[in-house]
Order: sequence, then structure tokens, then C-alpha cells
Amino acid sequence: MKNRGFTLAELLIGILIFLILSASICSVLFGGIKTWKILKGSNQNLRTARILWAQMEEEWRNMILETAAIEKKPTFFWEREPESGIETMAWVFASKRDEKWSLVRVRYQMDPDNKKFYREEEVLASEKEEEKGKFAHQDLPQEIQEMEISFAEIAPDSPKELVSPWPESWEGKDTLPKGMKVSLTFENGEQYSKTFGLPLAMTQ
Repeated sequence: MKNRGFTLAELLIGILIFLILSASICSVLFGGIKTWKILKGSNQNLRTARILWAQMEEEWRNMILETAAIEKKPTFFWEREPESGIETMAWVFASKRDEKWSLVRVRYQMDPDNKKFYREEEVLASEKEEEKGKFAHQDLPQEIQEMEISFAEIAPDSPKELVSPWPESWEGKDTLPKGMKVSLTFENGEQYSKTFGLPLAMTQ
């Protein structure tokens, strides 16, 4: 008995089934890769935000009054240039490195038009002689497209309540805010926010 081969119609049907299965597998595979990339990007953005927040919160909670013994004037400074929109925020904090204390002025500058964010620090005084006067400039992650700052302020008619919504300016004030909220927007549109609070003793 002779072996019967495939007819042309059977071959075409087989090829068609193979192409349909291949297309389905590729669709699932590429969809999974796309989802993985999105999740990976989201996780990376959140890690970036948490690293920046951790640094800012440590500096924020270690803020000191530079002239406490004389003027009791807060070291916190904030301004927004009316024409360029560039925001500058600075304060002095105590830093302990290698069991030695330093007095550091940190400055964050946000240029929303050019999507550039900087951090600079200057060592004002230190137990380590070689650290005094040291200056460092750091570009903040450029995937951050926008950084918005708002401040917690006590309501004038109720010392136990905060003003709502939090004001976005602290210009011309001679007191410390109760807290600060930093909102970050990334290139893919994701937004994350973190609120820092000051120790009560510093804001009373």
C-alpha cells in the first residue's frame, strides 16, 4: 500500500494554523515584555523618588537655627524668581559623618522651564578641619520633570489646625513651616508625593 502524502489544501491549512498560533504567542510575549518594561520603569521611578526623599528628610529633620543664641532666626529660606519661575530652597542642618559633626548649608534649586534640578551643599563648620568650606554640586535625577513644594502652616485663628490647602510659597516669613510636601512628576507622567514634618519643638 502506497504512503499517501499531504495535499496542497492540507499544507495550506497547516501553515495557516501555524501562523495564527505564532501570531498569538508573539502577541502575548510582546505584551508581557511591554508590561514588564512599564512596571520596571515605575519601580525605578519610585526608587529614585525614595532616595531623594530620604536625603531631603534627613536634612530637613536635622535643620537647626543658625543664630539661635542671638536672633533666633530660622535658617530656612525659599524664593521664586518672578520672571524665570526658578525656585530656590535652602536651610542649615547638622550632619554627622565618621563620628564628626558638621554644620552644612544645603540648597535645592528647581528650574521648571528647563527641567533641571540641582542640589548644592557647603560645609560652614566642622570638627574635621579638612571639611570646612567644602562645596559640592549635584544634579538631581533628570527623569524628574517637575518638583512641586508646598508647606504646612498653622491657621491664624486656630493654633491646632493647619491651613488648607498648604501654601506653595514661604517667601518673606521669619518662622519655620510645620512641614513640607514634595511632589515629583516623572517623564512618563507618574506622580509621587512625600510629606516631611519638623519636630514640634522647632516650630513652636
